[in-house]
Amino acid sequence: MVCCVAKLSTKGNNMKLNGIRNRLAVVIISVAVGIAPVARASEEVDYRTLSLSADAGTLGLGGTVSLRFSDHFGIRGGFNYFDYDYTGEEEGNDYSLNFHLESIPLGIDYYFSKDGSLRITGGVLLNKNKFSGSTTGVDVELDGNTYNDPNLKVDMAFKPEDISPFLTVGGTIYFGNSKRVGLNLEAGVAYLPGGYDVTLTHNSNNTTHPGIDQDLENERQQLEDSTKHFKFYPIFKVGVTVSF
Repeated sequence: MVCCVAKLSTKGNNMKLNGIRNRLAVVIISVAVGIAPVARASEEVDYRTLSLSADAGTLGLGGTVSLRFSDHFGIRGGFNYFDYDYTGEEEGNDYSLNFHLESIPLGIDYYFSKDGSLRITGGVLLNKNKFSGSTTGVDVELDGNTYNDPNLKVDMAFKPEDISPFLTVGGTIYFGNSKRVGLNLEAGVAYLPGGYDVTLTHNSNNTTHPGIDQDLENERQQLEDSTKHFKFYPIFKVGVTVSF
C-alpha cells in the first residue's frame, strides 16, 4: 500500500514537473516571439541625419557631405577635382591640351518620402572648370590664314561662368535596414547661361605677322559662337555613402 502511494506521489510530481516545463517553454517562446520584432525594429530607421560619400563622375573625383534635418528636407555640399593633359586638334591646329575640373556644388534636397532616400536636389555649382591648350605645330591657322613660324605659340582657354544652377535626381541604395552604408547615385544637369568664354592669345605682334591680331580675334569669336549652344553640362555621380 505504501509502495502504491509512493508510486502515485512520484507520478504526480513528474506530471507537475512536466506541466511546469511546458508552461515555461510556452513563456520562453512567447517572450522570444515578442522580442524578435522589437530587435528587428531597433535595427530599422527611417533615415540617417548625416551622410558622407566619396564620389566619381562627370564633375571629377570628390566627396559630399549631406545633412537631412527633417522628413523631407536636407542640405548638401561637396568638392570635385580632376586634371588631365593630352594632345588634340582644334580648328585645324595641334594643341597640347589640359582638361581641368574643379567645382563646389551646394544644394537643397527634397526627399519624396519619410523613410526613403529618393530625392531631388536644386542648387548652384561654383564652377572652376577650364579647358585650355597651346599650339604645338609649326603651322598655325587663324581665320583661314596660315602662319608658318616655329616660334609662334597660341594659347587657348574655354571657361564657363563661375556660378551655374543645377538640378539632379538621386538616391542611396543601402546595404541593410540600418542604413549605415550604401551606394549613392545622382544624375542631372548644370545650366551654363552664357555657354563658354573663349580666350586666344599669342606671343607675336603685328610687325612680325601683320594682321594676326584681327585673325586671332575672328578665330576667337568663331570658337565662342560655337560654344553658345552648349548651355547644359551633364552631371552623373556614383559613390559610396556612410551615414550616421
